[in-house]
Amino acid sequence: MELPQSRLSSLYKDFRPLKELNPDGYIANIGTWKEYLKSRYLKGNCLFECGPETLQELSRDIYGIPKSLDVVIDSLLEEGYLVSSQDFYGHTMYTKEYSKFIQWLGVGKKRFLKSRTSEEGLYLQKLRLIVRPNVEAKCKKVADRINENIRDNAAGIMDLVFPLKEFFQKTNFFECVKKEEKDVILFYLATYKKNILLGDNFVKIIDPSLASETLTENDRRIADLKNVLFNIKSQVDKMESERSEYSKLLYTSVKERAPKNVQRGYLQARKLAEKHLSRLLDYQTNLQEIKGQIELTITNEVLVSTLSDVNQTMKSIKQYSSSVEEVQDILDDLKEHREQADEIGSLLAGTNESIDDNELNAELSKMDQQIKKSIEDPEKRQDENSDVLNKLAQLKIGGQKSDRDGLTLAEKTKNNPEQPVSEY
Repeated sequence: MELPQSRLSSLYKDFRPLKELNPDGYIANIGTWKEYLKSRYLKGNCLFECGPETLQELSRDIYGIPKSLDVVIDSLLEEGYLVSSQDFYGHTMYTKEYSKFIQWLGVGKKRFLKSRTSEEGLYLQKLRLIVRPNVEAKCKKVADRINENIRDNAAGIMDLVFPLKEFFQKTNFFECVKKEEKDVILFYLATYKKNILLGDNFVKIIDPSLASETLTENDRRIADLKNVLFNIKSQVDKMESERSEYSKLLYTSVKERAPKNVQRGYLQARKLAEKHLSRLLDYQTNLQEIKGQIELTITNEVLVSTLSDVNQTMKSIKQYSSSVEEVQDILDDLKEHREQADEIGSLLAGTNESIDDNELNAELSKMDQQIKKSIEDPEKRQDENSDVLNKLAQLKIGGQKSDRDGLTLAEKTKNNPEQPVSEY
């Protein structure tokens, strides 16, 4: 982004009086400068060092230095986009916000740093400011890598303590953090995010399930051991590279029939590299064995502590438990109470008046006859209807009726039994 040419005069002059005379113009100038500073100085950076040099960098032949850049920086500080080093390292970057009424009373009013030191010349104070949004974004990336590359795979304290060099390597720290931002990011992770604990040139990843949330002397010793191992590994890699290089040179010198003294020199250098490499590998093996013993000791300590806790738990449970004889007595008492309850229930049930069996049988027989009768009556009525229909079929009314007519009448009557039948 570049500053608009048509507004350079307004942007470079002292526009502070516009706050009262033309508030809209005042706000517009501040907004334009903010976007320009974010684009040129703040984008992707966690640090912003401003001062007289900044004014000189922004100076133009026609307009000179910007006369009100302090107003822009103060505005960025007030809104929290920029944070002073004093607030950042004083653990006050995130301060409690009080209501305007409380601030009007003079309580809890946040006092912002002023970047102007004078009214003339290179007026801007030399400051080292923290770009808060960029710090937060980069710390999130590092925290995600800590979780993925370290914490998710950790099995004990040995997997949580690292010398700084190994920590940077495991998290690919400098892929997203510039070297000059290292201290800012580490401090933020330790102080504001509580992801790590910072020791003297080492880091401890915070994981309450595996280790204490404080730095101990054992943490320092583990870090020293791992630091030596890390350095030896680096030397091993270097010696292997040198041996490989001398082997290539030796092969080339022999192939091209170089002078014998040259060939001997390369051979001697390769043997020397192999000698140093062999010694370094011995050191590395010994230290790895010590590291393994420490891990085993820590595991044993955890196991003993766990067994001790289990033992105490069992003792406390046993304290409230009864002996076998007491349990048997309890069961006997329960059985006796149950038998008494059954006996009382039987007695209570016997107070009801008994019903004579002969009376019950007579009532059942009566019900059985009623049911049979209800079944036989429809059949009897159907037989009687059939007899009537047959007689009707044999009647002669006004002449001879055919069997077909009689059957037809009988069928109709059968189909509609409720219709009255007349002989005339």
